[in-house]
Amino acid sequence: MEEHKFLNFLGKHWSKLLLGFLAVASIAVWGERFFTANRSQTQQDFLVANQILEQFQKGETLPVESIETTELILERHPELHPKYDTMLAMTYLAQRNPSKGLPYAKATLEHVTQDLPPLYQSYAKTSHLIAEKRYPEAYKEAQDLYAQLQDNEAYSTLYAMNLLRLVSLEIEIGTQSEAWEELKAHPAYASITPLFQEGTLSLEDWHSLRLNN
Repeated sequence: MEEHKFLNFLGKHWSKLLLGFLAVASIAVWGERFFTANRSQTQQDFLVANQILEQFQKGETLPVESIETTELILERHPELHPKYDTMLAMTYLAQRNPSKGLPYAKATLEHVTQDLPPLYQSYAKTSHLIAEKRYPEAYKEAQDLYAQLQDNEAYSTLYAMNLLRLVSLEIEIGTQSEAWEELKAHPAYASITPLFQEGTLSLEDWHSLRLNN
């Protein structure tokens, strides 16, 4: 039973660790840039796509029809990829369909990173490595970012997310540091933990289960 909960927990929330911040960044960067547009079918496409995005932002599970509709709209309007690639990437990864999700994830990284501050670009680059399961390289990049974020209060949340990334990567590559203890003592820990809560299974439960499996 616990193993079943654990697998469901990872399936639903691992993509958040990789791409969660990109959803916010992408929307912040691109905003409503492409919604000043044309007429009739184009306006209808934009309206439908925006309604699907709103469902996603509310945490609703997207039905297959909505995903297929979004992909058809993107075929007709490639300029909309920057706004919707993150949604499709996270949806497919949550469904454990990396063959469909990773291309959207990579496109998201390419769209967003050029408009982000350098430290966020570094975090995004490491997300790309993790998506390709290049864990030792990702761990080194996360360690480099950790060093750059030391004593930088302006990036408190990014610092905490990178600590969580270090913890996850350490479990993958079989090493250990004080990252977990430092994360639990970090002021941003309380704001991160709700993202990884699934019923009674908490972030601490996740960490404990990962160590014991």
